[in-house]
Amino acid sequence: MMRTTARSIGIAIALLLPMAASAQQATFLLDPPATLPTGPATIKRGGTLVEFDLRMPRAARLEGDVDSASASAGSVNSKYPLTRGAILIGSDDHPGIYCTSISNSGLGLAGPCLIDQDRDGRFDAISKAGFTSRSPERMLISSSNRVIGVNIGAPKPLPAPIAYTPVDYAAGHTAIARLTWISDFKPGKPGPFHLNFWWDASARGTGTGVWSSDFAMTFDGTPRTITVAGVTLRIDGFDPVTRGLKYEILSAKPKVPVRFGFSDRLPETIYISY
Repeated sequence: MMRTTARSIGIAIALLLPMAASAQQATFLLDPPATLPTGPATIKRGGTLVEFDLRMPRAARLEGDVDSASASAGSVNSKYPLTRGAILIGSDDHPGIYCTSISNSGLGLAGPCLIDQDRDGRFDAISKAGFTSRSPERMLISSSNRVIGVNIGAPKPLPAPIAYTPVDYAAGHTAIARLTWISDFKPGKPGPFHLNFWWDASARGTGTGVWSSDFAMTFDGTPRTITVAGVTLRIDGFDPVTRGLKYEILSAKPKVPVRFGFSDRLPETIYISY
């Protein structure tokens, strides 16, 4: 397994062997920017080809106010109160659980998650989600628009159930995913070469790597048009001086589901065919 600088070690093995799936993964939806980069470009090894918006696939609007004692138990931030109209985000991997964005709480990052335990359309419990970089069990989006790892505490019953209404996922909090690449190309070395793409949603400085599946292919130097998680691009080759990738983004689809995992629990490699 290789990510960022670690990807430079054992690249052929990492590109050819699938990585084990894990429950500590999540599916996010990716949306392209309003304006895609245009024209041919060259990007250095490990550089970002394009940035997409990343959101969780579920969102809900709170239809009542959470009492102050319960909100405090969930470590609510006054900037993101649990009042009528608040938008919460949720995952297909953990239905019935919706959370606020994780924000500053004391010396760390935390925030409340509301739980519909019997799936009747009403929240009946609350938990505290706290940031951790050591074996996090789930992923959430922070108030600073980053994907971070969290552990969620034991649920505490609410005094009375509170209704919620599912809304479009686009109403939820947003993070950034960067389409990145690496290859074992070396000037003067005969091909074909291994070429690898992945989406990087890591929150820099937190110690929690969050990456998508690897999208792997072999490249013999012949220009190819490929699709990586809804992004169609033409691969023109490598710059022999900078070793950069020569490419052009042709189009991109919205609302593309992509599986992400923590750095040591990545989804299986996806092999690009053309």
